[in-house]
Amino acid sequence: AGHAPLTVGSVDCVAHSDICHDQHINAYPTLRLFKDGKVIHPRYSGERTVEAFMDFVGKIMALDTGAKQEEDGEEMETAVQLTEVTFRNFLTENEYVFVNFYAPWCMHCSKVDSVWQTFAGHAPLTVGSVDCVAHSDICHDQHINAYPTLRLFKDGKVIHPRYSGERTVEAFMDFVGKIMALDTGAKQEEDGEEMETAVQLTEVTFRNFLTENEYVFVNFYAPWCMHCSKVDSVWQTFAGHAPLT
Repeated sequence: AGHAPLTVGSVDCVAHSDICHDQHINAYPTLRLFKDGKVIHPRYSGERTVEAFMDFVGKIMALDTGAKQEEDGEEMETAVQLTEVTFRNFLTENEYVFVNFYAPWCMHCSKVDSVWQTFAGHAPLTVGSVDCVAHSDICHDQHINAYPTLRLFKDGKVIHPRYSGERTVEAFMDFVGKIMALDTGAKQEEDGEEMETAVQLTEVTFRNFLTENEYVFVNFYAPWCMHCSKVDSVWQTFAGHAPLT
């Protein structure tokens, strides 16, 4: 406990061939995800972009969190129903807030609602809903003229007026994950903080690194491999921006 939920590492399979032999690495690069020291995804095969890496780990961790809550008999979070009394404070008290402005008579809204509630149970940020019939003043102030309108706020201000992507839990996760991650990266650069990079692992550090961190995503590479060099700069950026590190 007390560790970041996801850490990013790299292993040079020429310099540290024993690790790669023990891990049965036979292709470079191999991007492998571990949880609590055990392999949970032997070889990532998606696109090699920062967004795709984020989406991949975000989904796995979110589904895992949901499964754990159900296992522990915890009640899943749902979207917070907001009113004229609570709306403004809710936006300013939480850094990021994603709000569904809906009307009870709207069919598209009903379809979105069950997805929205599931998303709220897994989301890395605060999720709210506003019934624009019961609380028309809020929706009037927000200039809501279509239902549902899914709007993202940060520190009480609108940063994304209307989400227009797919209405699935995965798509919502991907959307907020990217925005929050890019924001974190921009803030670190602004503050002159050094961006995190992937941790170079050796025979001495590898095993402890896997057991001391809950989730670890590792790039097993060879210096002579051209594909590996292409992946490396993306991997370092991912390590610096991952919303989960």
